[in-house]
Amino acid sequence: MPIRFLFCLLGLAGLLTGCGDPATGPRLDLVGSSRFISADRALTSPADTLTAKVYAEARDDNQQLRRLRITVGYNDETPLVYLDSALNRRDALFLLSFGSRTTSGRETWRFEAEDTDGQKASRSFRVRLRNPDSTLVYHRYTVRLQAPGTPYARPYLDLARGLAFPSYTVRTNAEAQQAVDLIYLPLAAGGPVLAAPADPQSGLNWPGRRRTLLRVTSLSQSAFTNTDTSEELEAAYTSNLSSPVTRTPALTKGAVLAFITADSRYGLLYVADVLASPVPALVLNVRIQR
Repeated sequence: MPIRFLFCLLGLAGLLTGCGDPATGPRLDLVGSSRFISADRALTSPADTLTAKVYAEARDDNQQLRRLRITVGYNDETPLVYLDSALNRRDALFLLSFGSRTTSGRETWRFEAEDTDGQKASRSFRVRLRNPDSTLVYHRYTVRLQAPGTPYARPYLDLARGLAFPSYTVRTNAEAQQAVDLIYLPLAAGGPVLAAPADPQSGLNWPGRRRTLLRVTSLSQSAFTNTDTSEELEAAYTSNLSSPVTRTPALTKGAVLAFITADSRYGLLYVADVLASPVPALVLNVRIQR
């Protein structure tokens, strides 16, 4: 997920949403358009890709922006720090692309700018999803992971909640680190690879790295689709005679892997597609015990 800071453009103020800023302190607005989310929204599709554009500027000529902070709260959980970026500039334009939740509920996105005088401004919106699958005994979803160009740009996957985190969220955030089950490893050739944080080739050194175990299966797509109970998901892993690994072989379209997470949730992962263009990506169908 890209991070981009840009100088403000002439005439940008006419596109901004939000009002009622105090007379002092920074200005913070969400850019409103058909492309960008800037207000509360009800979703009909799980894991929808949304983009917000945030514009911040120091109101006083003798001030600079010193921080932009973005948090997201899922239902009543403690908000997760999604971005905490130090700044030293007059203004900034930030693009945030994120995959929405895959289970019924709400997520609250909050944006906060702080200037060098310690004054703050904030904006927020809520995204709600009602997913009929929430009545099932397992959680199913599709997630798209963009291929990483470097080890610092790889996406991180929370299997239980179906959330994909960008690298800038996970790099220094202990809370996000403890939610990561799999990482998309960048490789020069051979195909995409997923690895547990505890795998030696993950290159991670944070404490308490989760150890997700995977087994390669010979299951077909129809067998994956027909595995629809908690007991069957467990059996797909425990009855498999292949050795468990913390890193997959190079993945190809149609591959099915059984897994168990560090908190003992069994599941299946089906490689729905390996895209080469327009943007290289891995598309996964996941089923996991609740």
